[in-house]
Amino acid sequence: MRTRSRPDKLRHPMWYGRWSAALKSPGDGLILAAMFQRKLCVRRTAALVLCVAGCWGGCDWKGRRATPPTGPETGVVWQFVPKSLRVYASSRFVHRDGQDYLDARVEVLDEMGDSTKAVGRFRIDLSQPGRGGADSGGQRLYTWPVSMYTLRDQRRYYDSVMRGYLFKLQLDRMPTHRDRAILEVSFEPHQGPRMTEKVVIDVSSSRPPTP
Repeated sequence: MRTRSRPDKLRHPMWYGRWSAALKSPGDGLILAAMFQRKLCVRRTAALVLCVAGCWGGCDWKGRRATPPTGPETGVVWQFVPKSLRVYASSRFVHRDGQDYLDARVEVLDEMGDSTKAVGRFRIDLSQPGRGGADSGGQRLYTWPVSMYTLRDQRRYYDSVMRGYLFKLQLDRMPTHRDRAILEVSFEPHQGPRMTEKVVIDVSSSRPPTP
């Protein structure tokens, strides 16, 4: 099987005639060929580096972006901030350890309707229904202000199971004049508008049995 050999670069007409007179021995020719190969390799490497650098700095990749660019420099930065409240209907009166409590369960929602933590101030009001029903305000029975500014506050009130806040509010006595009460919760965030939500809770089902 015959193999084709590579042409001898020492006989290339571009430089063979010019340097043949300076070659005194075959060893000089090998040295000169090695020097020529090295210069050619360096030039090719430099040309490749310049080409890559030019494409990286001044060229843009083809194709369309999936979404327009966003970031602090464009002013388009979405932040999960509180937008609304949800007061759980499971909020109830409880009697434990000889003391009456109102367990108020509140969830803070962001713009997407998902649960989130919040920094600000809660105000929880317990009132009796007016003559017009739950929508008409009656006599206010209790008011509890609750601050939510520190990490300690978050650890004290946030319930990771229900993904909301659980406020165990102590009562002097259980409401007994009516079977229903209005629980109204308002929240004033550290930055943003105030929000309010209320729910009607049953008092009669929460009363402790009379001895």
